[in-house]
Amino acid sequence: MSMSDDDCERNLKQADQESLLQDNVKPHRKQQDDMASKCESEDKTAAGIADEGSIMADQVRKLAPPEDRGLRSFPPSIACVIGNEFCERFCFYGMKAILPIYLTAWLGYSEDKSTTFIHSFNFAAYFFTLFGGIVSDSWLGKFKTILVLSIVYCVGSAVLAATSFPGATGTPPSPWGCFLGLGLLALGTGGIKPCVASFGGEQFDARQVITIGVFFSVFYFSINAGSVLSMLLTPILRSNVHCFGQQSCYPLAFGLPAV
Repeated sequence: MSMSDDDCERNLKQADQESLLQDNVKPHRKQQDDMASKCESEDKTAAGIADEGSIMADQVRKLAPPEDRGLRSFPPSIACVIGNEFCERFCFYGMKAILPIYLTAWLGYSEDKSTTFIHSFNFAAYFFTLFGGIVSDSWLGKFKTILVLSIVYCVGSAVLAATSFPGATGTPPSPWGCFLGLGLLALGTGGIKPCVASFGGEQFDARQVITIGVFFSVFYFSINAGSVLSMLLTPILRSNVHCFGQQSCYPLAFGLPAV
C-alpha cells in the first residue's frame, strides 16, 4: 500500500518537529552539564578551604605557647616517673643499709670479703648504666627499657628477700640467693639510671622552661627523700622486729623495700 501525499507531508512535518525539539534540548543539556561541573568545582573549592582552615588551626595550636605554671602544668605521666624513682632509690639504699650486716652476721663472711662484695655490687650497678643506655638508644627506647628493667629490679629484690628466710637456702644459709638477687638488682638499677631523668624531661614542651625546672627539682628531691627514708627505716625494722625465732628480721627489712 503506497502512502498518500498528505501522509508524506504529515510525516515530514513530524520529523521536522522532532529534529527541532532535539536541537532545543541539546543546549539545555549542555547548560545542565555546565551547571553540574560548576557546582562540583565549587564543592571542591569549599572542601579545600576547609582543609586549609583545619591545617592553619593546627599550626596555630602548635605555635601557641603551652602552659608554663610549674606543678600545675605537669602531664599525668610525670607522677609515674617521679614515683618510680622514689621507690627505686628507697629499695636500693634500704637494701644497702643492712647488706654489710647481712653478709657478716647472717652469711658468715668476714668484713674484708663483705666490703669486696659490696664494692663489686656498686661497680656493677654503675657499669650497667652503659648497658641500659645502649639498649635504650639502639633497640627498645626509654619507656620499654625502664619497664623491662624495673621488672628485673623487682625480681632481684624479691629473690633477696625470699632467700633471707631462715632455712630457705639451707643450714647454714647458702649465699647463692643473695648474689643472684644482687646481680639482678645491679642490672635493674644500672639499666634504668640513664633513662628515667631524660624520659621525664621528654614529656614537656621545650618552651616550658619554668615547668621543666620544677620537674627536675621535684625529681631529685624524690631521689633524696627515698634514700633518706629507707636508710632510717630499714635498719630499725631489721634490729627492732624479731621474726622466725631470730633476733633480726631480714625478710621484713629486705621485703619492705622490695614491695
